[in-house]
Amino acid sequence: MKSFILGLLLRLAPTPVEAAYIAAVEIGRPEIAPALVAVCMRESNCTKMGAHDIDAHLSLGGYFGQVKLGNLNRECQPYVRGGWATRGAFGLSAASHWEYLPECYQPWVLDDNLISARVAALKYVRRCVGKKPKNSWCPNPKKIGSVDPEKVEWAHRFLNYTGSKA
Repeated sequence: MKSFILGLLLRLAPTPVEAAYIAAVEIGRPEIAPALVAVCMRESNCTKMGAHDIDAHLSLGGYFGQVKLGNLNRECQPYVRGGWATRGAFGLSAASHWEYLPECYQPWVLDDNLISARVAALKYVRRCVGKKPKNSWCPNPKKIGSVDPEKVEWAHRFLNYTGSKA
């Protein structure tokens, strides 16, 4: 029964594009959804994924650097080879996004499309909106599409249905 319910939930989970719209609407910035989709396309072709193999070598330095700074806790966040590098559809470093996630989070939480999209939305607003982008993570404005009003409306319905705020 548990596996059936888990399988059903995984099938109902939003796609990366849907998650981008949900996250943008959830933070009150539906106009950034196309930018989040652009990030998603660049990082994973908007496909659900776990750790990015190409960046696995960054896990060791990222993890121990954040432990040294006091941002990760070795007791509840043990090192996992390759696990603390870039993850999920939005290409977020598991070691570096501690400020957007709860204490003692595990690196695989960024594999969830909705969690990853929420972190990406907050990061995008902080680093990319209304200022010169601070890093190459911010998408090229020329490669950002337009807002799809139907997807914005769908995201509002999703958030209302799940009891989230929008």
